[in-house]
Amino acid sequence: MVAVKRDTVRVAIYARVSMSDQNPEAQLRELREYAEHRGFVVFREYVDRVSGDFRRRKRAPEFEAMMADARRRRLTACWSGNTTGLHARLAR
Repeated sequence: MVAVKRDTVRVAIYARVSMSDQNPEAQLRELREYAEHRGFVVFREYVDRVSGDFRRRKRAPEFEAMMADARRRRLTACWSGNTTGLHARLAR
């Protein structure tokens, strides 16, 4: 594990694709660049390949793992990319 300063912002990156032939790399690349530009430390990247249907969201194990890490205060913020742009959701 990498040692980080106490006031360093640790972020999680979350990418989701809904089709098995889609690649999340473009989302991940944009989010990595965003984090690096702002001096954030990427705690972990989470990637799910699931439908956008809210009822199926529980089948997104990486999303659930990210939220569990946020609840445990392992990260400061969760960053997610999608087709409409970049969104931030502060971990509570």
